[in-house]
Order: sequence, then C-alpha cells, then structure tokens
Amino acid sequence: MSFMTPPPLGYDSFTRANQSGWGTATDGQTWSQVAGTLVLSIASNEGHVAGGAGASVNFLGSKTLLDGHGLCRMKFSITSASISIILRATATNTFYFARYGNAVGQIDISKDVAGTITQLVTGAFAPAINTPFWCRFQASGKNLNAKWWLDGSAEPGGWTLSTTDTVIATPGQLGMRVATTAGNTIDIDTYSVRSLDTIGSRPKRQLARMF
Repeated sequence: MSFMTPPPLGYDSFTRANQSGWGTATDGQTWSQVAGTLVLSIASNEGHVAGGAGASVNFLGSKTLLDGHGLCRMKFSITSASISIILRATATNTFYFARYGNAVGQIDISKDVAGTITQLVTGAFAPAINTPFWCRFQASGKNLNAKWWLDGSAEPGGWTLSTTDTVIATPGQLGMRVATTAGNTIDIDTYSVRSLDTIGSRPKRQLARMF
C-alpha cells in the first residue's frame, strides 16, 4: 500500500500574470491584505511588495491549522526589510510568526496578541540583498521552532530558534507579514503551509511539483 503526502493547506508559487495585489494563489485560494497599506502585486512570477509605512499582514484563504509548518523563499532590496511566516492567526492582530528583520541581521519567533508584539526568542542571520533565502516555521502544541538558510545551501538539520508559548492554543489561519521602507522591495516566489510531516529542502520546481 502506498501513501500520498497530504496536500498543503496553502501553496503559492506566484506564477501568474502581472497584476495588482497577490490575487489567487496557485492552490486556488485568495490572498487578503487584512492589515496595512503596502502595495502588493505580482511581477515577473513573484509576489512583490513595494515599501512604505508600517507592516502588511496577509492571509491566504480561510483554512485553519493548529499544528503545522510554513515554508517560504524570499529576497529583498535592503537588509532592513522584515519578512515573516504567520501561523495560528485567530485574528488579524493575533498570531505567531517567524521573522527576519525586526533589526538588521536579526531573526526571531514572536507573538502578536491583540496588537501587542512580544519577541519570544531571537538570533542572528545575515542574508544579502537581492539573494534568495528560506525560512521554515513550525508550531506543534506549545513548541515553536524556526530555521533560516541561504538558497542553494542544504536545509539545516536542526532548528535555528526554538521556544515555547501557550497563549495562542487554538487553530488559526496562515499567512505572511511583510514590511520595508519606501523605495525598497520584497519578493517571494514560494510559499506553503501544511500539517506536520517531513519535507526536506527542495528547489522551487520540485516544490511546485510536490505541492
């Protein structure tokens, strides 16, 4: 008997016509900008973010998940950009997130609870501008784990950061939080969230076939 890997709850390769907003993802679900006013678009088969004031919170579809992990490949035009994977979003301002860029070269796992952000654990990571890198973020019960690595390098076997928290203990939506300054950009070309399993690091085309 063979077993198929369950499909992700959300998946987007951003491969579609140039347009305003992120629109309809590869999996048929729709991206919604639920907070913030940054200008989102699809440009050259990437999810594009034009910098401005504040952060943009974006949910994919309406499915919810308690235990799972997100995976994303991204790049930016300035190292002070901020890019996060969101899990367990029970409101537009209540969720866990794994973030690069609260400060230049800093990574963290944080929680936003009714608009109050608390960093749970921090570390260091130094991607270069206009150079893709990856993040994987996992929530399993009270355990929150994340890792970051440069595109073209093997995914680390262990987690870069790990912590625990029990505040958000019910299923929630999935998405991304992004922020960068005026005149600068963020680009994302692979995004997925799925129930816990064992996915290794794969090139974008392999990920697209898997998801």
